[in-house]
Amino acid sequence: ASYRIGDSLRSQLDPDAVGALRSLAGSRYDLTDRNNDIILEYRKQEVTCQ
Repeated sequence: ASYRIGDSLRSQLDPDAVGALRSLAGSRYDLTDRNNDIILEYRKQEVTCQ
């Protein structure tokens, strides 16, 4: 369950409004899942022995 700022508690608990929240327009309030792992570029260096 999540609280949507700006909507009344009554509208958030209304069982008839569940269909609208599950639609694409209603999903704009959902949080996004992101991969927060930092990936650095890596280039293998050639090592020469003399």
